Amino acid sequence: MPCSAVAFGTFEFDPRTGELRKRGIKLRLQPKSAAVLSVLVRHPHELVTREHLRIEVWGLETFVDFENGLGNAIWKLRQHLGDKADNPLFIESIPGKGYRFIADVHPLVPNPNSRKVIAIRPFEDLDNRQSDDYFVAGLTEELITQLGRLNPKRLAVVALRNKSLAEIPGELAAQSYVVTGTARRDGTRLRVTAHLLEAADQRQIWAGSYDRPTTDVIAVQIELAEQIAKSLMVELLPVKKEHGRSKWTESLVAYELYLQGRYHWNKRVPKSTFTAIEYFQRAIAADPEYALAHVGLADCFGVLGFYGELAPADAFGRAKQHASRALALDDCLAEAHSCLAFCLLQFDWDWNAAQHEHLQAIQLNSNCAPAHHWYGLTLTETGRFSDALRSLIRARELDPFNPAIQAHIGRLAYFCRDFERSLKEVERAVELDRSYVPGRYFQAIAMVQKGNGGDAINQFEGLVTEFYEHPILVSGLAYAYGKGGKRAAALKAIDRLQALARKIRVPPYFLAFAHAGVENSVAALDYLDQAKVERFAWLHYLKMDPVFDFLRSNPRFDELI
Repeated sequence: MPCSAVAFGTFEFDPRTGELRKRGIKLRLQPKSAAVLSVLVRHPHELVTREHLRIEVWGLETFVDFENGLGNAIWKLRQHLGDKADNPLFIESIPGKGYRFIADVHPLVPNPNSRKVIAIRPFEDLDNRQSDDYFVAGLTEELITQLGRLNPKRLAVVALRNKSLAEIPGELAAQSYVVTGTARRDGTRLRVTAHLLEAADQRQIWAGSYDRPTTDVIAVQIELAEQIAKSLMVELLPVKKEHGRSKWTESLVAYELYLQGRYHWNKRVPKSTFTAIEYFQRAIAADPEYALAHVGLADCFGVLGFYGELAPADAFGRAKQHASRALALDDCLAEAHSCLAFCLLQFDWDWNAAQHEHLQAIQLNSNCAPAHHWYGLTLTETGRFSDALRSLIRARELDPFNPAIQAHIGRLAYFCRDFERSLKEVERAVELDRSYVPGRYFQAIAMVQKGNGGDAINQFEGLVTEFYEHPILVSGLAYAYGKGGKRAAALKAIDRLQALARKIRVPPYFLAFAHAGVENSVAALDYLDQAKVERFAWLHYLKMDPVFDFLRSNPRFDELI
């Protein structure tokens, strides 16, 4: 049998390197034991004499302590293999003669589709300084990004957010792994420890610690990701890995500003998004070639345009500018392709170009949850519901505790007119993060369609009071009042929305939405025409949203569609 990697039982062995693995996990095999195993697996089911082993492993001139050395090597091999001398599964002793390897040995053929699942828990901040929350949270997120880019075909990377280890095995596939760790920033020093565990029994596979200058934080993330991948016997992709580093910055100031931007971005409310923009802009000022900071700005402007905080032309124009700049700096950055795709559909209404960029993002990094998430939104808006669900479920697999992904799965069920399922899916999003306002908005709208008008009104009244008087929420409240038979309250809410429009930007689409509750066809269509002129993104939902069913027999609506 050739001296190439082989498999037997649940083990894999490479005679060229002496590496023995059980279910992909590397075992600590001493050199002499590895050399003995190499000889035995080359002659399966055959007697290998002691003399043969002495010559092959110890050499022609070795006589002293050979017997003890061989006995010790065989004993250690059996320990690793879980084998017993009196009832062997692998190594049979032939008294006075030698040994026979009795298990079937097969050439190890790598499966290009075989993927290991690794979940990353948020690192524990040992400093407990709220002012530095962004730093350790950002370190965790960037480790996820680093691991996800190393070899997406062999390694699926899942973000676990704040789940405890006891909750992890039920959330992941069998034979998956968990990374947990701690971080501390002490003046100019960064101290990071990390542990790689089997998810099923939390057995430690690998542990590492780093004590470096704070300026080495990016190098620590790269080394940590590569060490974890190597421990799982995942082949790295040197060209892609090397190219991907162009997105990083050598400026610690720019890096920290970027982390603070992402920290505020993840709060998912308009005020925090504007704060995130300030941090990303400062990061770019510190390092104009920091590609990820440009992606951060593109994300912010795109979302502000989508929810109507800024005029679409302005918001998406800026988003495209920064996404394009990020790609000019690193055209292998999946996040930038995904963001550009979002803009191309939401404002340019260019499905073919958006599809191309989405697929490019997923091809570059199939572990990028935002790429699958945003592609799922695009597929939803173009009416490809089955494909959209597959894409959103894939995003949820990679980021299972992300409320936005979960909420959009519920939103898809809503557009499929499965309101009961929509409520169940969105309820889980609200459970994940009650402060995620879009989730509670989607929940209330689904309540209206399900016939739970009273619950929807209570939900909207609470949202408007608890969070902020956002046009989306006020328009939803007006709609809920109208569908709930409270016409006077609905008209009062519409007046409230129009008064709000004299102070801040209120997209015409939401004024149309409010008038839909009282089925005012003329006003609704007039505002929808205005929304078309400004190319408001939510117009993609017109052909599927039950809110506008009362217009479907209207020729003006047909023309608009």
